[in-house]
Amino acid sequence: MRTIVIAVCAMLALAGSAAAQVAAPMLNPTPVFTLDPGNPAVLSWDMPSRVGASWAKVEFTDPASPVNPIAKGNVKQAEAQIVGAHAAAGARLSKLNADLTGGGSLDLDYSTVQAALHFGNWFSLGAGQDSEKNTDPTGTNKETLPHLGATVRLADVLYLGVAGGKATISRSGNPDLKRNTTRYGVAYLWRDKGDGLHAEVFHEKRDAVSTPTNEDEQVKNGGTLEFKVGGFLVGYTTNKTEFTSSTGVSGGSQTLKTYSLAWAPDQGLAVSLSHMAFKANGSSGGPPEGKITTLGASWLF
Repeated sequence: MRTIVIAVCAMLALAGSAAAQVAAPMLNPTPVFTLDPGNPAVLSWDMPSRVGASWAKVEFTDPASPVNPIAKGNVKQAEAQIVGAHAAAGARLSKLNADLTGGGSLDLDYSTVQAALHFGNWFSLGAGQDSEKNTDPTGTNKETLPHLGATVRLADVLYLGVAGGKATISRSGNPDLKRNTTRYGVAYLWRDKGDGLHAEVFHEKRDAVSTPTNEDEQVKNGGTLEFKVGGFLVGYTTNKTEFTSSTGVSGGSQTLKTYSLAWAPDQGLAVSLSHMAFKANGSSGGPPEGKITTLGASWLF
């Protein structure tokens, strides 16, 4: 149980770093619990301004015994962002509470603040900080990631993005450690009133650290496809994360798939329902399996 709890915490580390992705913003404007990478510079393109909230049901299982859940709980989220002609700012708060089958609980608090500057219609720079604190029967862990990002917009519909920073990780009873995180993405984004199309591929790498505690290297590759017609939106995101220790030993992999259905007008009330399922090919003690279902709403202005 202890190793599975640690694996759950590792998977959730800086879980919802941004509603937007690395190169272009999501068409779904509601807060969706996501494990996809983010980039603060994307905030400049993520119109309109909004406030929103969501509730998610979570369930984690051990790959060695997927029938019986190891934890069940919920996630509550709130976010707000203001996007102007030359600057943008936003914040998100998330709180996860899950009861562990073997006794005890997993509690996670996550926050992100971001700001971006918009240069003409082709370039954006952003800065942000993600902070997470999780507590479980093994102790309390903290992670912060200050990061910078940039995006370039070409031919009105093609976006290139890059972001990176150095995370500080604090594990119970151990000295702090630091590791680099880098993210890259390329996207096609077309919007016209109530219609839109967003296609993106992204890559994220979190370096391995061997001392004072071992942190696996995490390499994530994935993609997003969203269609929006007359305000109705259908979305799909997938990513696969490979875990490798600092000594080169494979820690297995995890594949996530998220399906979304939303009503997303250009102004006013937006609502969405999404379901994320994650599967692992590792053994007990490796990446967890499970599902997260999110119901969200935002007011766009």
